[in-house]
Amino acid sequence: MKPNRTAVETFKGQVEAAVEARDLELFSTFLAEDCVFRDVTEHEPRVGREKFVEFVKGLLADMTDTKNEYLNVFSDGEFVAGEVALHALYRGVGAAPGGTRVVMHYCIVDQIRDGLVQRETVYWNPDELNQQLPAAT
Repeated sequence: MKPNRTAVETFKGQVEAAVEARDLELFSTFLAEDCVFRDVTEHEPRVGREKFVEFVKGLLADMTDTKNEYLNVFSDGEFVAGEVALHALYRGVGAAPGGTRVVMHYCIVDQIRDGLVQRETVYWNPDELNQQLPAAT
C-alpha cells in the first residue's frame, strides 16, 4: 500500500525523521527499497534503502542537538528541491572537546513517487563545516 502524502510532505517527513527525531526506523519508511542516494562528497551513489540509512546513521554519529531550518522548498510533479540549514552540535573530527555549534547549508533534490523517495542527491560544501571548527580559527 502506498503512503498517502504529497511529495513535499514526504521530503520534509524524511528529513525531520532522520535529523530531528533521529528515528532511523521511521526515516526508512520514507524510502523506496531500491532508492538511490548520492552525496557530492562520495564518488559512487549508495543504492538501496539500507545503504541510505547507513549513511545517515554515520552522519548523526557526529552530531547532536540537530534542527532543520527550511530556507526554500520547491516542487514540480515528483521532484522536490529544498534548501536546508542544519543547526547542530558537531562532535566529530576537529570539534572542540565539548562539541562545536555549527550551521551547514544543504541543497537536497529528491525524486518522490508513490509517497517514497526514489532518488536523492545532496549538495553541500564541506569547507563550510571545516571553517566553523576550532582548528580553522
